Amino acid sequence: GFAMPNESTPHLPQDGKVCFWGGWGGSSIVNDLDHRMTISYVMNRMEGGLLGDERGFSLGQAAFAAVS
Repeated sequence: GFAMPNESTPHLPQDGKVCFWGGWGGSSIVNDLDHRMTISYVMNRMEGGLLGDERGFSLGQAAFAAVS
């Protein structure tokens, strides 16, 4: 399954057809159906947590800024 953007994911657009999922250590995937775009991030150094980390967030924000 996938999750929908919410208050715990301020780095993602809160409107539109966007869903995401995070993996342990910082990996993440974001699907944006409106822009026909998928962002995938897999790190080479694990961090703690399930919602990703600043490295992946920064890449996602740059991708969304490029298509806006």
